[in-house]
Amino acid sequence: MKHAIRVTLLGSLLLAAGFAVAGVTKATFSAVTFADGTVGTIYAGSKITNKAMLTECDYADSQGQYLGQFQSAAFASTDPDALESFCLAHFVDRK
Repeated sequence: MKHAIRVTLLGSLLLAAGFAVAGVTKATFSAVTFADGTVGTIYAGSKITNKAMLTECDYADSQGQYLGQFQSAAFASTDPDALESFCLAHFVDRK
């Protein structure tokens, strides 16, 4: 019985550790000026796991009109300043 409890606890701890590896950073950058001169908002999210990474940038103008999205599996960061710079640099690449 003690062995079963230990195995269950160990399994739970390993499972929790696996989930803890994932790092998700979300940030909103308001009143930014995009490359075309439009002032708006960037909604950025970046996820880093032990197997993959992904950053997504959504763009809207100052009235909330959707301007597009850019995604990249080549970059991820937990640093909000790095996310803002990355998203601004890829505004022209949005879809």
